[in-house]
Amino acid sequence: GGVLVDDGQTLVVLEHQAAITSLDQDLRGAKASLSHRHFTVVSALREAAAVAQVDLLNDLADKTSRGRVFGYVPHWLINSVVMTATPAVVREVADRPDIARVEPDLEVSLISPVPG
Repeated sequence: GGVLVDDGQTLVVLEHQAAITSLDQDLRGAKASLSHRHFTVVSALREAAAVAQVDLLNDLADKTSRGRVFGYVPHWLINSVVMTATPAVVREVADRPDIARVEPDLEVSLISPVPG
């Protein structure tokens, strides 16, 4: 791919995402309590990430042992991984069929709390 990167943090979003909208509609239709809906949706997000990230995380662990990846953190909310790696690795990951997109040079900013 034509991904231009340096050794900064890169957001890697996996293709597979949990079907949260339809799940939430089903739960609302079943008049599930708010706490049950919350538990079910969070569980679905965690499970989707756990299943979809296995191959990528194994690959990143291997590349870490070879000095090509400097660190990575998996996230389940949007089924993604934030990694710090060589430009070549970022391009390799971007070309994987299980990856929806990569966002090189990720800048993390804090969101101010909402009052009240």
